[in-house]
Amino acid sequence: MRKLLLPLALLAVTLPLVARADTIDDFVFTGDTSTISFSLPASPTNVSVVPGCCGTDSGFVIPAIITVNNVTYDEGAQFLSQRVGPGVDIGLTNNDSITLFGPLLYSGSSAAPTFKTGTFNLYSFDAPDFYYTLTITPESTPPSAVPEPGTVVLLGTGFVGLFALFALAIRRRSFAPMAQA
Repeated sequence: MRKLLLPLALLAVTLPLVARADTIDDFVFTGDTSTISFSLPASPTNVSVVPGCCGTDSGFVIPAIITVNNVTYDEGAQFLSQRVGPGVDIGLTNNDSITLFGPLLYSGSSAAPTFKTGTFNLYSFDAPDFYYTLTITPESTPPSAVPEPGTVVLLGTGFVGLFALFALAIRRRSFAPMAQA
């Protein structure tokens, strides 16, 4: 029973350290004479649900640094739900934004969305001839050169185990002559 306690304790310590990396999605809007781009987590957790009428929500807002034709804005984006008319409202300044409608761009709820990847056609409600093509692609990230905490703990427990085996072997060797006498 004692032999089982140490591995279970080490497992209990290392499980919370497992990294849960979320992929990043790149959003690129092309159309009219503008190119709009930004990046967001594929399954964001820092969203603010926007309440709607009748106990429903009208989507969610997420902070984002948005680039429009090489000009940067730090206003964020609101992703609209089915209730409002699916699409996105891209904040540029306090008084200016671009609202585009089309398919629902995320799955799940507004509180826990996951963005869909692919190419989507969007249009402006105010100017029906104002079209954008949105491409959402997962960002390819190179493997991290910094080891994750779980990897470091696993390596450390391996060294502790080797040291324990070495110490046990030395101890058994030193008691062996006494047992023969």
